[in-house]
Amino acid sequence: MLNIIDYFAYRTMKRFKGNPMDRREVQLVLCVVICCTFFIPFNLFYLIFRNSIICYISILIYVFAIYAFFDRRYKKYNNDYERMKFYHKYDAHWMNKYIPNWTIWVAGIALCPIGVWFTFYTNKLLIEAMINH
Repeated sequence: MLNIIDYFAYRTMKRFKGNPMDRREVQLVLCVVICCTFFIPFNLFYLIFRNSIICYISILIYVFAIYAFFDRRYKKYNNDYERMKFYHKYDAHWMNKYIPNWTIWVAGIALCPIGVWFTFYTNKLLIEAMINH
């Protein structure tokens, strides 16, 4: 799973033509990962803590933990040598010739609202199941 996220980060880094020390491109990766996995802690913490403040604090801790993990993970690519090693790892990937750069950005932007919708949809199903049971 992390290889898919790394490949997505590689494609966004290659597309970004700004200062390599500025990791704004990784923010898209963070947003996509948080949105696509948000249903897990949201529903889990809602199930455990119900609608209390602990539920919302736990969700915030999850978001900050994901942010910190990926920020630390991609911080090492500020170094030119590490970044070139990272690029070299994915330069010959088979998906490069089939997936254009613009689709990476469109997929990333589309996955965010889909992930949020999925989160609230599964939460609605969970609430209905709790009421009917």
